Amino acid sequence: MMNVPKIFLNINYNSAVKPQSSYSKDLVDGANCQIFVYSILRFYKYEIPDLKSSELWDDELFTCKVNEYQDFDILLYNNKNNAWGAHLALFIGDNKVIHLSKAVGKPETIDYQKLRERETYKYLLGGKRLKVINH
Repeated sequence: MMNVPKIFLNINYNSAVKPQSSYSKDLVDGANCQIFVYSILRFYKYEIPDLKSSELWDDELFTCKVNEYQDFDILLYNNKNNAWGAHLALFIGDNKVIHLSKAVGKPETIDYQKLRERETYKYLLGGKRLKVINH
């Protein structure tokens, strides 16, 4: 199971900190789900631009779609079968994801299928695997 660094475990949810916004890279002002996931990936030297969820879902330059998940895959959830406005979570192994949501306010680790029991995340659109690691 992937080890999420402790510096990410106390990040507060902040809907204003989103892709294409100006934000502090140390996340002192918090993050939304996308910036949270992208920040963990960048910590581990993955290259990913600040894509909105629908842009991420359509992206083929940095990511590819996957149906079987492994550590560092990005999972997209929504309350409808559409990537626009989808919620991002990071697969960390043992069927678990870590995510940051408004409802909880802090990072949460949960079974990736159990997250679908919440109305907001009832559709698991699929996973995206990053192609590039910058060592």
